Amino acid sequence: MKMRKFSIIALVISGSMWSACSSGNLFMGGADVLVSLPPDEEFLDGEQIPLPENALTGSNGVFPIEGQEGSWLVHYFRQPILFSFVSSMGNSSSPILYRGRSGAEMTLADYVDIEQTTEGGHVLLVSDINTSKLISLDIENSFKIGAACIVQERNIPRNTNRVFILPDGKLLCQTLSGEYGLSYVEMNERNELQKQYKLFGEGPHARDYSFFISMDAIRPDKKAVVMCMRAFDKMNILDLEKGSHKTVVTSPEQKKTNDLSVWKSTDRTAPGFMYSYYYAVDCDENCIYAVYSPGNEVRVFDWGGFFMRRIKVKEQLQDIKVVKSDGNVCLIGLSQDEKLYRYCL
Repeated sequence: MKMRKFSIIALVISGSMWSACSSGNLFMGGADVLVSLPPDEEFLDGEQIPLPENALTGSNGVFPIEGQEGSWLVHYFRQPILFSFVSSMGNSSSPILYRGRSGAEMTLADYVDIEQTTEGGHVLLVSDINTSKLISLDIENSFKIGAACIVQERNIPRNTNRVFILPDGKLLCQTLSGEYGLSYVEMNERNELQKQYKLFGEGPHARDYSFFISMDAIRPDKKAVVMCMRAFDKMNILDLEKGSHKTVVTSPEQKKTNDLSVWKSTDRTAPGFMYSYYYAVDCDENCIYAVYSPGNEVRVFDWGGFFMRRIKVKEQLQDIKVVKSDGNVCLIGLSQDEKLYRYCL
């Protein structure tokens, strides 16, 4: 796979690339990098993956995984929390419902992810905002017994939107609150703050959640995070080792980090209805793959923020996942009409 890096055409520094406050646990960064679009688009045909009829109806996202019994496709629904799977043989399971400790079916989750265990199994991570807990569900055992099998619960900060588990057991949480602003925070097992990576300072809209909805992914080595914003054309790349972040922008009018006036709506007569830029993101150790508005474009960046490829597909996608097949990189895409496609790069 031949990739080309496209030049950075402007660099606006809004603060030092790395600085720390006197307490030693607040890491701040900030550099808006305006990148040029590749001069040519690539068109890629997807192969539809056959599934049982209506298998993905209502899905919010999918996770292709390799389990002990072959390939599975786990898909989930946020409200209520349901998850099901389709095997490589075309078999599908009955949906598993996670009710939460209160027994309420309408458990809300801002974030769902899958982690592979050291034993080769998989856990589904559910961020339960009703209880401010991260719930770990054993996927294989849940499907085996036909009920949600909870293996661990951990406290997380209130208003946590994304959670990743770091190699040392700490939780990396993306949170928007009066206490932290919009930040990533590292929390230990006692839910105590260890580090803070502040992404945006306090401003007139800093607590307006709708402005800061993002799609995030963590690099496989757990040393960097990408955060694609929905309401404006910004992709934050957070370096956890250096404690710094870079904001990649492809629209010239949006090169100022805190310029909130550039947010736009597809229907300016409808207050609060904002234009969506990024729809989904996933990554591997080399690249970031982001679905860009209106859903039929996948933008590929390296971890330095260089624009490498601009891929057009026929389908309108709402979610993608990166998989490796025979040494090749493939994307599994969930279309907005709830069909599944494979794109080999």
